[in-house]
Amino acid sequence: MEVDLELARNDRPGPKPPSWLKPNSPERKGPKRPRKKRPSGILVGDFYKVYDHLLAEHQRCWAHLLRDIRESVARYPKNRTLARWAHRLNRLYRSARASPARSSPENRAIRKRLERMAIRICQPFIDSDVSQRTLCERILRYVHELFTFVVYRQVPPTNHEAERSLRPLVISRKVWGDTRSAEGSIDAMRRATLVDTWRVRGLSPFLEVKKLLLSPQI
Repeated sequence: MEVDLELARNDRPGPKPPSWLKPNSPERKGPKRPRKKRPSGILVGDFYKVYDHLLAEHQRCWAHLLRDIRESVARYPKNRTLARWAHRLNRLYRSARASPARSSPENRAIRKRLERMAIRICQPFIDSDVSQRTLCERILRYVHELFTFVVYRQVPPTNHEAERSLRPLVISRKVWGDTRSAEGSIDAMRRATLVDTWRVRGLSPFLEVKKLLLSPQI
């Protein structure tokens, strides 16, 4: 499953929709929720920290990471050390994408090798006052979630599909503004989820809404 947190937003003061709260956030009243069993499936998303609390195996988005690396290189065009570091990471990513599909144990071994290479590329800059230090810290923190796609070949290395599916909703939000209430945000997210799910399954949203409204359960 690919995710991107760009749905309906309530910018007014006051409490936010429950979906914005982490399961054990101090803002959530009542006893802490018990930790649930990790669900099957893989979550493809960017480096937004909210995703850290989702109980699933992760694939972090390489498009976001590479874009931040390119921006850093563009900001310091004369920094050759930075340019070499960026080139090594880009080459590592291309190597991971080009690795042929093998048996599951072999793919896992390739993943571990790629993770060790990423650590070797970034570790020397962690204690240095250099421009790539922040990105190196991010890579080392999520290094075990960068090459999941090497093991599971059906998993994409980016969340492009999620972002593309949300783009119309984001544009619409810029036209009509925020939802003005927590309830409105929740309702907008539910409707968008239903419509996009129907489209992905090749169903007509119009016919499905009609079927839903005519259902005896409504």
